[in-house]
Amino acid sequence: AFKTGLAAVPSWNVVEFVTDVFYWFKNFPSRQEDYQSLCAAIADEHITATFMRFVENRWLSIGPVIDRVVQNFGNLRDYFLKKGKFDTKTKENAPFKRICGHLQANKTTLVRLAFVRSISTDFERFLTLFQSTQPLIHLLYDEMTELLRTLLMRFVKPELIKGKQASELLKVCHELLKADNYLPADSINVGAHASKLLKEMKADNGLY
Repeated sequence: AFKTGLAAVPSWNVVEFVTDVFYWFKNFPSRQEDYQSLCAAIADEHITATFMRFVENRWLSIGPVIDRVVQNFGNLRDYFLKKGKFDTKTKENAPFKRICGHLQANKTTLVRLAFVRSISTDFERFLTLFQSTQPLIHLLYDEMTELLRTLLMRFVKPELIKGKQASELLKVCHELLKADNYLPADSINVGAHASKLLKEMKADNGLY
């Protein structure tokens, strides 16, 4: 479901972006050294200047992967857009262009990363629980119902969700084209970090 949701917004390319960043530095010691030198010059002890690999069949990994890219976002902008020295051939490299495009979008990219990270937390408990080797089939129905309810609560009016069973929640899903079912735009739960960034963008530009 998470993968399908991301596929619904292909222009965001969140997974592609974090994957490009990881492979840009993997097996390239000179790139790693240049980037780590840049980070060392800033001397921020809270930044870990290495990146994590996202594995598509292990969706629990997407959260920490995004966290690491967000943590390094400012330094990545400095490295790719300002201080890094790249030859012409490198600048024509497709992953390089994609990474730079995301970094140039700045807060728009950060909002997308923050939103996907927030949504990932809704799935983490469910995925972690059912990675257990214990028989948990008796919990599956209730846990799937709660996961669906949690996701719907982000953007659907609570009176349509609270206390409803799975069959009723599915009916709500089938009726989502009805505008009256949605929360007002400023009440939709996109996550605290994404919400903060959107407010900053609105203050800067007068719009989202």
